[in-house]
Amino acid sequence: MSAEWYEVSKHFIGILEDIMRLLSLILLVLPQLAFSQPVRTSADVPHLIESLKNVLHPGHHFQTPTKSKIPLEMVKEYVSTYHDGDNLEFEFIEESSRVIADEMQAGTLSDPGLEDAIADAFRWQDYNPKLSESEKQAIKGQILELIGSLYAISTVRFGYHGFHQNYCAAPAPELLVLDTDAQVAYGIDLNPCEL
Repeated sequence: MSAEWYEVSKHFIGILEDIMRLLSLILLVLPQLAFSQPVRTSADVPHLIESLKNVLHPGHHFQTPTKSKIPLEMVKEYVSTYHDGDNLEFEFIEESSRVIADEMQAGTLSDPGLEDAIADAFRWQDYNPKLSESEKQAIKGQILELIGSLYAISTVRFGYHGFHQNYCAAPAPELLVLDTDAQVAYGIDLNPCEL
């Protein structure tokens, strides 16, 4: 094995170890946040969404009311509204374990899928050269706290929209926060960007 191949392998293993540490942290912290937060209701969702949008600024965020209270149907209505009535080519997945970007796919998320969405938002922050390391950690803490607060609300479910673009016209994963009580689907740009 060449020294170059060894270095590439070593770097790749380091990245995988970082991802595993991040996922372990999420698995430990998310349930704690869900149980340590004050009791929240559907009435708290708009405020939490606005706070999340402020953290993920300048995100290309979107929201729409839905007729349905069923999470997967809410995702379908969101996609249809977002794409001006055209969602015929989309594949809709229930309880996906990961967030997809740059594909005509959308659906609801399982807990591992939500963890994947949080990890993606964290990775995006890591690539932001305008932020110091302490600013990145503060933003990650805010993202985790706000999503944990939303997770604790019994009428909130999560989904994703895989054919979203951020303000840099780049494919970006979009987290959907589905308020089944208020019948509103919120799209949160996980990779905010501006030119």
